[in-house]
Amino acid sequence: SPALQTPDAEEDLQATLQHVVITFDGVDARRIYVNGTYTDDMDANGPGDLVNWHPDYTFVIGNETSDNRQWIGQVRLAAIFSRALNPTQIMQNFQAGAVDKFILRFGLDTLVADGSYVEFEVSDYDAYSYLFCFPTLFTPDPSGFTVRGLSVAVNGIAPVQSQSFTKASALVNLSPTQISGLCSVVPKDLGSALDQFSIQFEVLGLNQNIVVETPPVVPSDNSVAAPLPLIGIRNFDQINNSMAEVTGVDPNSTNVRNTFDELRQALQQAKLVYRSQEMDSLLATARRVAPTDATILITGESGTGKELLARTIHEVSPRSDQQMVVVDCGAIPSTLIESELF
Repeated sequence: SPALQTPDAEEDLQATLQHVVITFDGVDARRIYVNGTYTDDMDANGPGDLVNWHPDYTFVIGNETSDNRQWIGQVRLAAIFSRALNPTQIMQNFQAGAVDKFILRFGLDTLVADGSYVEFEVSDYDAYSYLFCFPTLFTPDPSGFTVRGLSVAVNGIAPVQSQSFTKASALVNLSPTQISGLCSVVPKDLGSALDQFSIQFEVLGLNQNIVVETPPVVPSDNSVAAPLPLIGIRNFDQINNSMAEVTGVDPNSTNVRNTFDELRQALQQAKLVYRSQEMDSLLATARRVAPTDATILITGESGTGKELLARTIHEVSPRSDQQMVVVDCGAIPSTLIESELF
């Protein structure tokens, strides 16, 4: 059957973190949704069903069944539903997937008009990068000027890679105007507590190659991620509370709490990729020591994942709500190590 794909010129799918849903049913045929929005690409093959699906068929993500197209990327989460989600459910799922979002604004008072600014939805992507999404321009004077070529800089440096907004172009004739519907993964430098952000425009109205410096700190806006959707991504505690409402079982009873803690610890291991009985034994030991106050020494060759194992132990311990501090002892002179640690 003909492939269903998004046209390159529309740039719907990018080399950055995105939420992609593909549905198939007997009415709308195949559909592609990117970041909660239907791409308007029609399925030439028409509606159908999966009644003829054979157990020998192969389902592949990120490659071809012939293995002739190696894909370089990451799948953070893959979920398969037994029925096609509707557009509302898909948008709820997308909105639930971004946790701890906050609003970051860059003022454009001197460049556009008083009260003008560009707003991003920002979140921590992982330990090494931020996720900047949906740059939108607000102004009391939407006079039809052009915005083109936006990039994000960290501590004055705009990385060449992962700049999804550089090709964005928008005509501002209303407020707000979304400059891009994409997200961009921006590398961290000094960490979220110290990093300072600025944005750069190739064109902003009559101005060219403009740099807008870091805005004042804006308090977190937890309303961005609310309300919780009926269908979407939840953390362990939310799942536990939902199950308690459905079943009427007290989530704080001893048996439920013990089972819940054991399951959470087991699922947290998903960050470790391995294939050996030795690692199973090692993680079983880690689960036993994590709830205790015992001092743990992890040894191993460079690159074997000692820090990742330490983080896994921390995440399933009673101290998971506190910050884990990593100290690179090899980078500190022996004469200073005692003063650094104690």
